[in-house]
Amino acid sequence: MRRMLLLAGFAVGIVSMLTTGGAMATGATVKPAASVVISTRTLPTLGTVLVNSKGHTLYMFVPDKQKKVTCVGSCAAVWPPVKLLAGAKAAAEGHAKSSLLGSDPDPAGGRVVTYNKWPLYTWVGDAAPGKDTGQALNINGGLWYVLSPAGKVITTKLVTKPTTTTTTKTTTTPTTTTPATTTTATIAPPATTTTATIAPPPATTTTAAGAVPYPDNTDPACAPGTTINTQGSTDADGDETGQMQSDGDGCI
Repeated sequence: MRRMLLLAGFAVGIVSMLTTGGAMATGATVKPAASVVISTRTLPTLGTVLVNSKGHTLYMFVPDKQKKVTCVGSCAAVWPPVKLLAGAKAAAEGHAKSSLLGSDPDPAGGRVVTYNKWPLYTWVGDAAPGKDTGQALNINGGLWYVLSPAGKVITTKLVTKPTTTTTTKTTTTPTTTTPATTTTATIAPPATTTTATIAPPPATTTTAAGAVPYPDNTDPACAPGTTINTQGSTDADGDETGQMQSDGDGCI
């Protein structure tokens, strides 16, 4: 009996050595499957929601009804499900709760991570972490919403800010055209120089022949002592004395 026990122990030792030796010879190391992290992030409008390890927002699909994955094919192309690799487990970080994590079979193969029994998806429209453009969209067969850390569906709709268009009003002032004024210049005819002809004083009319209106050389219009001998004339104004005759100017 004692001999049989010794042989049995010896056999176990050999098997152990062979197993260890085989592992050492191949250098194989068994690595645990990587965990799929489900975390949280606070968004400006929606508050604290579930996100993946890269910070991308996670969504639930209403037609799934907390029972099974229904987004497949073309739907899954734009709403990629959070896949759980074989042997991997889902891990909670941030405000996420481990007790609400689980998984459902994916019709396309493998399993999909669930939270409070809702299969989780990302949205290709979220170009960067912290985006939530998939919230309340009604496409690919149903509505899509984010989840709170408590596992509740957040149905808040995002407010789209209207695009402000600035219109610049241009006021055009009409141009008034003033008609050209034609000025007609009146050219005055050259002044006419009128040469006045001064008529000689009227001759003194003698009413009586031989009457002498003024004494000799006393006519106020005649210079005293002026006498001119005019031959062949008669005294027409009666101012002569003696034989002298009138010279026609009323003086002698």
